[in-house]
Amino acid sequence: MSIEANFDSLFTHKNKIGKYLSGKVSFTNEQDETTTLKIGLKPRGKYRRKICDVPPIRMKFKKKSLKKIGLTGKFNTLKLVTHCRQKDKEAKSNILKEYLTYQIYNLHSKYSLRAQLVKITYIQSTTQKKMFSGYGFFIENEDELAHRVDATIVKQMGIQFDSLVPFENNVHALFQCMIGNSDWSLLNLRNIKLLKLKNNEQLYIFPYDFDFSGLVNAAYAVPNPDFNLESTQDRIFLGKIYSEEEMQKAANHFLNQKEVTLQLCKDFKMLPKWRRKEMTKYLNSFYKLLNRKKPICEKLLKLSPKK
Repeated sequence: MSIEANFDSLFTHKNKIGKYLSGKVSFTNEQDETTTLKIGLKPRGKYRRKICDVPPIRMKFKKKSLKKIGLTGKFNTLKLVTHCRQKDKEAKSNILKEYLTYQIYNLHSKYSLRAQLVKITYIQSTTQKKMFSGYGFFIENEDELAHRVDATIVKQMGIQFDSLVPFENNVHALFQCMIGNSDWSLLNLRNIKLLKLKNNEQLYIFPYDFDFSGLVNAAYAVPNPDFNLESTQDRIFLGKIYSEEEMQKAANHFLNQKEVTLQLCKDFKMLPKWRRKEMTKYLNSFYKLLNRKKPICEKLLKLSPKK
C-alpha cells in the first residue's frame, strides 16, 4: 500500500502534533483493483515517538468510506507500527520479529490483538514524490477485539491480580516471561488492556507493544529500570503465582503449544534463517525452564522481582 501525507511536517513535529493531519491511503486487492481512502494521521507512542525517525502512527478513516468498501465503519481507527529508524540495519528485522510475536500470542489466547503485515510506500503530499518504503503492521482496534469476543474494555487502573481470570492471567504472564518482556504493568495498565465479558465479574488481560522484549531484542531497547536486569533478554515473571496446580495447568498449555509455536517461527521466511534460529533458540530456553523437574511455583518464584 501507499500512504500520502505531509510527512515532512509529521516527522519534524512528531512530539508536538496532537491533531490528525489529512492524508490518503491506497491499496490493491487480489483482483488488481486499487482503492484510495481519505484518512487522518498523527504520531503516537511516548517512547518510540522520541527515538524513531518514522514514529508509530494512528490512522483514522471516514466511516462512510469504510462502509462503501463493505466494512461496518464502526471501528475506524488503526494503529500502525513502523520500522522506526531509517538507517538502522536491524529495523526491518525488528518490525518482522515484533509482528511475529503478535502471531505467537494469537496461538496462546483468543483474547489477543490481531496484526496485519504491510509493505508501505510513503509519499510526500506537497511534492507527490516517493520518500521511502518499509514494512509495518497494523494492530487491531481494541474495541474491535472487545466486540469480537463479546466484551467491553475496562480502563480502571489499580486493578489487582485477584480480579483476573486465573488461567488467562497465567497464560498472559507466562507469555511475557517467555518472550522476555518486562515492559508491562497491571497496576498502571502499561502496555496491557483489560476485558470484561458479559456475566463474568473477573477480567481478561491482553498485551501489546513487544519491542522491548528479549525475543525482538531491538537495539534501542533497555532493561526495565524497576528490576535488576542486565539485559532485555533476561527473563522475569511479573504475574501472580497461584497454586501449583493452577501454574502447572498454564505451563502445560505452553508445552502443548511448543511445536506449533516453534514451527510458526521456522516457517516465517521473511526473516533470514539465522534470525529464525535465534528466535527459536530463545524460545527453547523457556521450554527447558518449564521442563525442569522442580515445582513450577518454585521456578517462577526465582524469576519474580525481589522484594
